[in-house]
Amino acid sequence: MKTNIYCLASFAFIASFASFAFALEEEPYPGRLAPDFTLSDINGGQVNLSSLYSKGPVWMTIFTTWCDACKVETPLLIEASRKYGAVQFIAVSLMENAEDAKAFQKQYQIPYPVLADE
Repeated sequence: MKTNIYCLASFAFIASFASFAFALEEEPYPGRLAPDFTLSDINGGQVNLSSLYSKGPVWMTIFTTWCDACKVETPLLIEASRKYGAVQFIAVSLMENAEDAKAFQKQYQIPYPVLADE
């Protein structure tokens, strides 16, 4: 019975994601730019995604401070950001306040911009 519930929940998630993807004006695929957005960084400045494109490829990660997988991923992304200097790394703290994201950045010494999507 549990397996059926998990399958149904998975199907519902995939169906809702697919309907969102089809609602986009343009389909995302390699070589096409992501839709532009502007978010505040954790220090109060503004970062516009399209302004980063002129500096090279952009790697964006979305995280939460309580996510165990994010805590494992963050040091790997920091290492990658140092290794691949031509890539612009940004991190978006999802639905958390800037102070929590700022503490996370300080704890992991994240060298790239951390944005707050409160």
